[in-house]
Amino acid sequence: MSKKTKSKKATPKTKGDASPETKAAKAPREKKDPDATKVFAFRLTPAESAAIHKTAGPRGASRFARAVLVAFANEDETAFGAVLKEAKEARQ
Repeated sequence: MSKKTKSKKATPKTKGDASPETKAAKAPREKKDPDATKVFAFRLTPAESAAIHKTAGPRGASRFARAVLVAFANEDETAFGAVLKEAKEARQ
């Protein structure tokens, strides 16, 4: 029979292992600008995503989706109609 030797496993570092000299001081966070643009994300099926990209053309899906959402939220039928017209023209 041969003996198997076990190798020593490295111990994982814990929060207290780093010395204070090696940690970089964090800069205080600035307050967020309430008037800055916001991110609005939602999930789509692959078919929905493909339809939006087909309608909006290359690199225009975000602009198209934003125009539709804002027109709908503001109940602006004129803007909504303009987006629909643009979409029909892009598909032809």
